[in-house]
Amino acid sequence: MFRVLIAVFLLLPLTSVFAEESKEGKNHLGVFVGLTEEDRREKAPTLAIEYARRLSEPFSIGGMAEFAFGDANFLILAVPFNLHLNKWKLYVAPGVEIEEDGDEKYLTRLGIEYGFEVGNIEIAPTFNVDFVDDDSVMVVGVVFGKDF
Repeated sequence: MFRVLIAVFLLLPLTSVFAEESKEGKNHLGVFVGLTEEDRREKAPTLAIEYARRLSEPFSIGGMAEFAFGDANFLILAVPFNLHLNKWKLYVAPGVEIEEDGDEKYLTRLGIEYGFEVGNIEIAPTFNVDFVDDDSVMVVGVVFGKDF
C-alpha cells in the first residue's frame, strides 16, 4: 500500500488533470477537532493545528501538532505530504508519537479529507490511520481551515 502511495505522489506531477485552480494563497492553516480510537489512545478527544504550503497545483507539504488527551496523553508531531485532487486531499505523514512519560515512537499517518467551502473557511471531514508500534489507530474528526 505504501509503495502505491509513493507511486501516486511521484507520477501525478506529470499531469494537472486532477488539480483545481487555486483561488487563494499558497498557505493553509487549520484546526482539527476529533476523536482517537479507544485501543491505543483510549478513545481520546483530539485537537491539532496544521499548516501546509502549496508547492505546485496538486502538491503541498506541511507540519502538524496533535494532542490526544484523556486517561493517557499523547503528542503527535508529523510532516504531511499532501496530494490535492480537487476537493479531496490524500496524505502520508511520517512523524513521532510522544507519550506522557516521554517515550517516543515512530509513526506513519495515512489520511483522507474532503473540503467544503463555507464563505472563506474550509470545513473538511477527515479520516486518518496512524501506524505506530505494530498498531493501527483510527483518528476521525473535522478540520476548520483557511487559505492565505
